[in-house]
Amino acid sequence: MSSEPSFSKGPHSPAGSRALPDLVSFSAIRNRITAAPIDSNINRCIDDLLDAWHSGCVDITPFLTLQAMLDRIRMVPVGDERVYLMSSVVRSLGRPQALASFLDMLRWAALRSHPSEDSYLSMLQNVRMHSIYGWCGNTMLVESGRTPVAATYPVFPGLAERLGNPASSWNLTLHVWQPNRYARGFTVLKDRPADSIAEPPHSHPFDFVSSVVTGSMRQSIYRQVDTVSSRMGRYADVTLEHVDGVWPPHDHQSSVGLDVLEERVVLAPGDTYYMPCDMIHDVEIDPAAAVETPTITLFLSSEYMVMPHVYMARSMAENHVSHPKVKTLASPIPPQSWHAKLEAVSNYLTGRSVTLRLPDIVLFNGEYAFFHI
Repeated sequence: MSSEPSFSKGPHSPAGSRALPDLVSFSAIRNRITAAPIDSNINRCIDDLLDAWHSGCVDITPFLTLQAMLDRIRMVPVGDERVYLMSSVVRSLGRPQALASFLDMLRWAALRSHPSEDSYLSMLQNVRMHSIYGWCGNTMLVESGRTPVAATYPVFPGLAERLGNPASSWNLTLHVWQPNRYARGFTVLKDRPADSIAEPPHSHPFDFVSSVVTGSMRQSIYRQVDTVSSRMGRYADVTLEHVDGVWPPHDHQSSVGLDVLEERVVLAPGDTYYMPCDMIHDVEIDPAAAVETPTITLFLSSEYMVMPHVYMARSMAENHVSHPKVKTLASPIPPQSWHAKLEAVSNYLTGRSVTLRLPDIVLFNGEYAFFHI
């Protein structure tokens, strides 16, 4: 079992867990991953699944096929090879037509009620985190096996319980960056860009690889600093509350600052990147475009390795103190809404619909949003 502390002074990569060590910037990582060859075995597996679907084959199991693929990659130790295999998954399946077909397959499989997949598809439909972040498009598509394998990085006791999810499983997740209708963020910047909603800067409990399927976004990369002076970028002269994890209650809180290392790096369709668990970033979208033409990304996360660090406006931290159980507001959407959601995203990806309005499908009246405005 790892001897890493439960919450460090700042984000860190556990011993032996860092991939692509020669790349020191987010832009360089994006360029390397986006240009890397796609693994032929992964590409063939996904193409064979899509071909079977389009040929009318009824003996297919989309969830189990992708789950088996993830479980094979989980056998690869943390490092460069694993990252390139993860990126091959999101790049192969993250082509708009391919992803639309996979969403159609999942819907068909759920209606078909095949005994081998029933429990998995029921799990997908009962995922709770559809709107609680403030985005109405978070959708789990595939979960790997939950049992640790030889290459699974060992975590400190209690991390899974603290974060509320199995520590060893990987998740393939669709992100539609469209705010929930009632989402209200927290003001932190006096002169923020007029065309932006940004998540509070944060690190992750896992490594992940993500690919932009359609639309665009910006991301900034930061480093934590302890002094108020000599800071640069969008959070210059702003004191942020540094806490453990996204959700309250928090066991640790301190006031810190952030320097920007790379500011508002543009990610366009097809751009793919790897993000290690010690990198602090935020995701920034154009709120006007998101109303009807949102950005969509495909996201593959590894096993948990560390406690995440979050840097939020003081008003958000105060809200967390006042509402320590805000996460319990999350709830599954009805099965018919799950089907309608996947169908609407599929239509949008294929061009059958030029707009996407998930707030009309994912009905949620909560106002909390993990946004800085």
